[in-house]
Amino acid sequence: MDVKIFPKKLDGVIEAVSNKSFANRVILASALSSSPTEIYLKTMTEDVKSLISSIKSLGISVRENKNTITLSPTDCYEQDKEIEFFGSSSAIKFMLPFLSSLDISPTIVSENKPIKINVDNVFNLKGVGTTADITPFSLIGALHGGIYRASDFSGSFFISSLLMVLPTLKEDSTFVCNKSFKNKEYAKITLKIMRDFGIIIEDREDGFFIPNSQRYVSPDKISVEGDYFACSFISGANAFGNRVRITGLDGDSVQNNKTIKDYLLKFNAKGTNIELKDDYDFIYILSAVSLFTCSDTTLSFNPVKDKELSLLNSFVNNLNKLGGQVELYDNRIVIKGKGGINGGAIVDSFGDGRQAICYSLIATCADNPITVLSADSANKVYSFFYNDFKLLGGICQVL
Repeated sequence: MDVKIFPKKLDGVIEAVSNKSFANRVILASALSSSPTEIYLKTMTEDVKSLISSIKSLGISVRENKNTITLSPTDCYEQDKEIEFFGSSSAIKFMLPFLSSLDISPTIVSENKPIKINVDNVFNLKGVGTTADITPFSLIGALHGGIYRASDFSGSFFISSLLMVLPTLKEDSTFVCNKSFKNKEYAKITLKIMRDFGIIIEDREDGFFIPNSQRYVSPDKISVEGDYFACSFISGANAFGNRVRITGLDGDSVQNNKTIKDYLLKFNAKGTNIELKDDYDFIYILSAVSLFTCSDTTLSFNPVKDKELSLLNSFVNNLNKLGGQVELYDNRIVIKGKGGINGGAIVDSFGDGRQAICYSLIATCADNPITVLSADSANKVYSFFYNDFKLLGGICQVL
């Protein structure tokens, strides 16, 4: 989808979109519970829909009603069940440890889009194997507790699901992670949800000790947190002239992306220097904000992979195409703020949702319209972005 965005400031109130990391974990915790859970979920991504579909195929009842789903767990799982994941690799990764704990030898299917898995993840589970490394494949054996090391696994979805399943096993488990553990934020989210459902976890210097034979206790009703990262783009847009109030964000959230406000407060008329460190993804919206300042801004970041650097280079080129004065160096971007931006150009997001959102928000305060190619990529970052955009008064023409 390509769109043309016309200059018009956004104004109004919106509820934050649901954080899909919280959504996935709340759904799994509810499936592990002994009684029904009503879950408030403002937005539902395709990955979350795929997860719900796979949960249903196990015989777990899921009743959907507008912005809530009510999940009723089961203790009776069918052997050799075929489970369709509709091309969602994240849903498969998230479900594998849970399915491994059931000892039902399920067959994992993705008919429209075959999905390859990391077999090392599966074979590092105690007592579990797989018949292949690409769908369709079957899981063999049953998961056991014991000592697990984060270094033996990859991917936040898989690690999070493993952590959630370990308390339900017949053996105590220890999860060991060193200081270089890359999934700390997702682990914090996972542990918070587990504790919300009554699970006991002992924090240790080198990881976590998880007592055996625990049962998840449903809180009856629970709301999925709003997504701070998705909302960070709107917060940035407010800094250059839009007037949007966001509701539904938890001030005590464990999400790292709450820090966007701290970065926005660093901007000043004499020039701004910001070191992003672990918050690299903010470089897109902060660059957009910098265009509308009247001084120079330097955004420094840690080394990134070549693919990410290529996307950033495309972003910088597009900002210059819109009338900005932006330079990309090895580990920093320098933006000469002119107090505004001309716009009036066609820019390609290259399938990067962060860029699509930024170009659209820049257009609200630009002098001329901006056409964004592959704009639907925005939904990867902010579910139904253009729905909220229009709700807030934005003028968006689909080409």
